[in-house]
Amino acid sequence: MKRVGLILLVSIFSSVTIPHDLLAKSQNISVTNSWIRYKPAGVKVTGAFMDIKNNSSANDILLSASSPIATVEIHESKMEKGVMSMNRVKSITIPKGKIVKLKPGSYHIMLINIKKNLKVGDLVEVTLKFDKAGDVKVKVPVVKK
Repeated sequence: MKRVGLILLVSIFSSVTIPHDLLAKSQNISVTNSWIRYKPAGVKVTGAFMDIKNNSSANDILLSASSPIATVEIHESKMEKGVMSMNRVKSITIPKGKIVKLKPGSYHIMLINIKKNLKVGDLVEVTLKFDKAGDVKVKVPVVKK
């Protein structure tokens, strides 16, 4: 009887296929050093920062980001003629084999109209959508910096 159950189990699992590209996509992008800047209660906007590494042999593009707790946009801050400006960008190219640092004063993720007060230590789910790698979900800690 055990042998029949084992044969049945093996046949079930051998009939389930996972598309190869889905397996590869989860390994092509890695996110490290992520954090969200703590803001006091009532402040409805903050930034998320992280290092995004493209582990693949082709460039990829960060197309958008989302979170269940806020409206999310990709922004870039830059200094021009002594004035700091911040603008929404459509995407960020992540070159093959390279790390792009989303950091204060540069590219970053804006969380807008935050639905709840964030506390230091909270983990916020952020989904990054890439052209080739697809969706990459990260849990980003709220920190005081």
